[in-house]
Order: sequence, then C-alpha cells, then structure tokens
Amino acid sequence: MLSLLVVACGSGGDDSSGGTGGAVSTTAAGGGSGSAATEAEASGSDGEPGDTTATPPDACGLVTDEAASALLGKDVTGKPAPIEDLPYAVCQWGELFQGNVLAVQVAGQKDTIRPLQLLVSSSGQTATASSVGTDGKYFADVGYVYGGGGVGQSILFRHGEWDVLVGVTGEDGGPSQADLEAVAADIDAALP
Repeated sequence: MLSLLVVACGSGGDDSSGGTGGAVSTTAAGGGSGSAATEAEASGSDGEPGDTTATPPDACGLVTDEAASALLGKDVTGKPAPIEDLPYAVCQWGELFQGNVLAVQVAGQKDTIRPLQLLVSSSGQTATASSVGTDGKYFADVGYVYGGGGVGQSILFRHGEWDVLVGVTGEDGGPSQADLEAVAADIDAALP
C-alpha cells in the first residue's frame, strides 16, 4: 500500500538514471533510456509514456512457484495482491517477517505517474546498471516488496509499456545478484 500512497502524492519529473554502466541514481517518474521503438509504442505526443490502457499481465504467472522456491531456499506459493483502478499487478512468494520474500510488481503509467519509478526514486537508493530489460537497474541494499520492503535487493526494468520491479528481502542476504538477474531475465522473456 505504501507504493499506492506515494503515487497519490507524487508528480511526474524526469528520469536522469541513464542506461549505461556504473552507478546510477533514479529520480521521479519520467521516461527511461529505452529504444525508440519501445518508447514510441507507449508514448504520448510529448515523448513521455502515455497512460497504460492494457490490463497488466498476471504477475504470479511470470515466475513459477518452483523457481521462486529455488531462489528463496524454501517452499513458497505465489499470492496476488488486490490492486484496483491502476494498471498494476503484484505477486508475492513468502510472508513478510518470516524469512526471505520475493515480490514481482508490474505497473503501467497512470496520469503521468509511473508508480514503480516513483517508489524507487523516493527511497533515495543508488542503483547500478543491469542488463535485464530496457533501462535495467540493480539495487543492492533494498528489497522492494508489496506492502513494505527492507534489507535485500531489487531489479527494476522496463518492458514495452510496463515497469517491472523484482525484489527479494531476507535476513540471510538472500540469493546472489546473478540469481536474481536470471529470474528477472526470465520474467522479461515471459512478458508479452
């Protein structure tokens, strides 16, 4: 719910994150550095992504329970979170405060706001470039999960009109960056 509250209070801005190697810092919800074709598909007349009108893909269908269990090191089942009136889908494996949690959040744009971009930019965390999707970013210190987050790691990337945030929290350090990027790359490949 925190991300929805932030969305209601935020406004659009520019994204000066860049899309190349090295440390990058995310800022508020503007366009990324994706390909011209990808941005044109989801753009309004001013070059900024337009409102997403499509229904978001089923976030629980993007990762198998087996893959999530392997990543987290325990048996887990994906549970969708109810989101209304936004182009936004969430699925979470594991329970908050009970070991590692994996969350996949998929969101489009609504009224010039890109909720996932706004969420990560408002946290002030620094990211490094990731090869996943368009304008991929890896956050080494925070796991963004639905309804909270904490110590962990996350990957944010763009796929067409969708921003995708894959986050893992956990008390034992969780999976390696390479393992998280492999799961995120599988999600990117599974998106329409």
